[in-house]
Amino acid sequence: MNDEIKRILEHSLGYSRSSRQCETLSDLDYLLTHVKRVIGKKYSSGRDYLQSIKDDKDAQSIPKTSYFSSLQSTRRRNMVSECEQALYKIVSLDLQKSGIDHFKKFPELDDFDITSYDGHYKKHACHAPKDDKGHYRAVGGIYGMEMRTGVIQSLITTDFTVSKTNELKAFKKAFSSKSKETRKMICLVDMAYWDGSYWDEMKDHEKRGMYIITLMKENLSPIKETPVEVNMKHVYNFGVKSVSTVTFKSKAEVTKIVYCDPETGKEYTYLTTLSGIEPGLIAHLYLWRWKIEKVFDVLKNKFGKTKAWADGKIATDIQASIIAMAYNILLKNQEITLAKEGVYEIKLLEKQSKEIKRRKEKTERNGRKLHPLSEIPHKMFQMSVQYIRCFQNHLNQKTPWKELIPHFQEAMASYL
Repeated sequence: MNDEIKRILEHSLGYSRSSRQCETLSDLDYLLTHVKRVIGKKYSSGRDYLQSIKDDKDAQSIPKTSYFSSLQSTRRRNMVSECEQALYKIVSLDLQKSGIDHFKKFPELDDFDITSYDGHYKKHACHAPKDDKGHYRAVGGIYGMEMRTGVIQSLITTDFTVSKTNELKAFKKAFSSKSKETRKMICLVDMAYWDGSYWDEMKDHEKRGMYIITLMKENLSPIKETPVEVNMKHVYNFGVKSVSTVTFKSKAEVTKIVYCDPETGKEYTYLTTLSGIEPGLIAHLYLWRWKIEKVFDVLKNKFGKTKAWADGKIATDIQASIIAMAYNILLKNQEITLAKEGVYEIKLLEKQSKEIKRRKEKTERNGRKLHPLSEIPHKMFQMSVQYIRCFQNHLNQKTPWKELIPHFQEAMASYL
């Protein structure tokens, strides 16, 4: 397992322009050390992790000073960031080649990448200073999840508080400077990320087209609203109450969709700059953005990554990138390597099917109907703790990969 991870990291390191020779701790070993800290068992601190390495006879001992000083190294930060971006693209491409596309059932979306963005926070580091009000600040940043494949990336880390206003500023700064994309993109974001003028402009961003789908804030008041004719007989539009074009004081013109969930009767109002897609499908794209919250739950509760490794933005950047790399390595192993051997999350597949059946029966008893799109099983679900434990338990073993397959198969089908 250790060698498998090392090969993936070595591949990504080949794309880094900031990599340098280092006698104390090579860049490859640096990446491997941090990735194993994320994937491995929960450690109470960096010192705890270093001691676990020292106690492992087969592991390379790392000087405490070198380890902690490297978390403040600008060069190491740049190297890690470049490797994260490379690994993101490598894993994403590998998943695509393997036929992984959670939206392939919707050909009308073929021209779009679909990404969910949201903020994710951790507890401050042990020696972090308090702010001017005498409080500790949570640390973190914004992650993006490519919804077709499930891979994640760190968009930006900041020293902002959990204020969504400041989070929007950070998002706009990072997102607008993203490297050139070749495809149009649909962005699924929290309502706090709404800025009419900004998203109206992004529709034509470098001629690529970047579109938003979000919930409408209650305090937003359009100055003009014009009804739009919609094919209410289309199966996707079951539950859609109205569609209109709205204009705000900023002159931004977007589409407003009022949708009533036929399962619960709860009403939602969405804003989008996307056109040419059935409004019912747009509503469900936003409902599916909760998948990124499932990833955050994995990072927090199953990886146990609830605390910053060190104080300062450089350390925060390094940790955020390493966490994304570690998650994507596990995702690739699950979706490609294990899938080739016919090993799947049987437990979760069965649970999902039972849940859809339960919801349908309950809805019908209440005189309602389940939306047809809600009846489609989605393979993109949360990683099971059984799979993660199995990966952790074999992390440092030199056992040939094929001999570990039965262990994963048993773990992913159990309720241990």
